[in-house]
Amino acid sequence: MISIAGYGDFVKGFRMLGVKDIVVIREGEESMLERLIDEDKSLIIIDGRAFEKLKPFVKDKMITSKKPLFFVLHPEKAEDESLRLMIKRALGIEMESL
Repeated sequence: MISIAGYGDFVKGFRMLGVKDIVVIREGEESMLERLIDEDKSLIIIDGRAFEKLKPFVKDKMITSKKPLFFVLHPEKAEDESLRLMIKRALGIEMESL
């Protein structure tokens, strides 16, 4: 199962694609992402902006985790990349095909 975790603007596109397992976080609540480490999921895609605010040991746990596998997307580092392309890169799905 795929999960998405991030700020509201980050998860919007994934919700439009029909991803149901979404964790929306607010500024200042980034530490709640730590709970995802023990989740029984296959893949968790995390908003890079929230990931960067985590404590270093939490980031290390996520980066080295085999299950779930964490994929961190940094929307601000991909200024020329649209949300549609980020979703395609993360999930391998074209939004137009849905």
